[in-house]
Amino acid sequence: MTSTDDRGRTHRVELRAALAWLTHPVTAGALVVLVLNDHLLKRVYGTWWTGKLSDVAGLVLAPALVGVALAAARSWRGSAHRARPDVVADVATIVVGVAFVVVKITALGAATASAAWTAVAGPSVVLRDPTDLLALPALVLGWVVARSSATHPHDRATRRWPLVLPLAVLATAATSSMGAPGTMSVDVTDGVLVVGTGWSEQATSLFSTTDAETWTDLGYVEHTPEPTDSGSPLPTSDPAAATACVPDEPDVCYRATQPETLGVSRSDDGGRTWEPEWSLTDEELSALTARLTDSEPIETLDVAVLPTAAGYRVYAANGGDGLAERDEDGTWTRLGQPYLGDGPAPLPGEAVVRTYPVPLAVLFGALVATIATAVIALPARRRLEDGRTIAIAPGVVAALLALVAVLLDFRLASFGSEIGYTIFGQAVVVLALVGAVVLGLVAIALAGRTLGVGVALGALVGVVTAMVIAWLPGSDAQRVVIGLLVAAMGTAGCAIAVRRLGRGPDEPPVHGPGGPALEPGREPPQP
Repeated sequence: MTSTDDRGRTHRVELRAALAWLTHPVTAGALVVLVLNDHLLKRVYGTWWTGKLSDVAGLVLAPALVGVALAAARSWRGSAHRARPDVVADVATIVVGVAFVVVKITALGAATASAAWTAVAGPSVVLRDPTDLLALPALVLGWVVARSSATHPHDRATRRWPLVLPLAVLATAATSSMGAPGTMSVDVTDGVLVVGTGWSEQATSLFSTTDAETWTDLGYVEHTPEPTDSGSPLPTSDPAAATACVPDEPDVCYRATQPETLGVSRSDDGGRTWEPEWSLTDEELSALTARLTDSEPIETLDVAVLPTAAGYRVYAANGGDGLAERDEDGTWTRLGQPYLGDGPAPLPGEAVVRTYPVPLAVLFGALVATIATAVIALPARRRLEDGRTIAIAPGVVAALLALVAVLLDFRLASFGSEIGYTIFGQAVVVLALVGAVVLGLVAIALAGRTLGVGVALGALVGVVTAMVIAWLPGSDAQRVVIGLLVAAMGTAGCAIAVRRLGRGPDEPPVHGPGGPALEPGREPPQP
């Protein structure tokens, strides 16, 4: 029969080995490469090799994350089997390898991965690309590091996991996120307007309408650009390629003003001369670019003319800014992305209102209350090596759920009065938030402390933080930053006050043999 101490030792060995794998210099290096490549190199030198570099770094990092999850799950179950950190490493590597192959060679795998990452990190797309399989040898490097960490887990390395684990999860989610999709194309077929939205002109979701109010989802399609005589694809922002003429008035034509700008020009002589029809001022465009930092480039990519009973309407695909419409009277209106339920981002002078699935005050207030409770209720003297390693599993899951709640709440927020999120998305944010709070309290309880004072003071800090974020004037970012500063100061003050009482909120006094109470952690004097 396996004793409780043996089970605890098994959990510690496997979990320490997995954490040592995650914090190994090679794995940490892959994390750094992933962040730099996705957020710097791809923007400056975006080409085929930056895409493959992300695959290599991801295949080194991802198995380590899966290994930590597997080891934490075994700790949660309380498995009585002997420690097998090598098996955990093997299973994690195989799972990541098989998933990567399925995603890269099958359309179903790519679609499933896109849906999964969208649920976790907001709008995302994973493309099927068999050439990415060239990165598979990176799994061998990760596996070698895992075996080395399983044999020689270093105590100092395992203590770095609270810093590395959240960064690794955040980097993995951020590299998969493509930001908000843009309106990439418009076309008119048999009196129906078809809009293509996505992250490139080669992969879009199509929506159709006859009045720009009621939309039909036509599904996701991939386009292969036709090469020119020189062998290179046709330019994607050539104004001549985005020209549309009125069917009943062929001399009246519209087109994108010029590449990489937002605007439409009009010709009344069949395209021989052009005059600006609609555009934004430099001030408006700069403000719009600043507000839509997570969107596709803001430029007019395509133009289409839709005949109507009263004349015709003109539609312009403006990338990250969405759709613009010229009605029969000649008035231009920015529509945003109505087929996704999003209105246009406000211009200077317009009210800036952003709607969140869960109000920021509630979201951050609940998370701050949980974190503050942990800081206040858990004296730093008690280590988890005393058999309480089971508390790590719910703690890690709580942190991941909190990250999901925050990321998804920001991703699903929308400008204006339009609701940019679905009931499903709102439910996911709420469930992730509730799960994070509940599992956070479970982790604290399993770590061997009653909650009492910690819950009371932590809740107080959370309520104050929520009030600051809800009532303070300023932008969302300013209110959140100030609220978090208040939370940090409040948590630190409460923790110091509790420590100065002489012991933690539930830490009993320590007595020497027949003597007075000693300070926690001190040995009784020797005779």
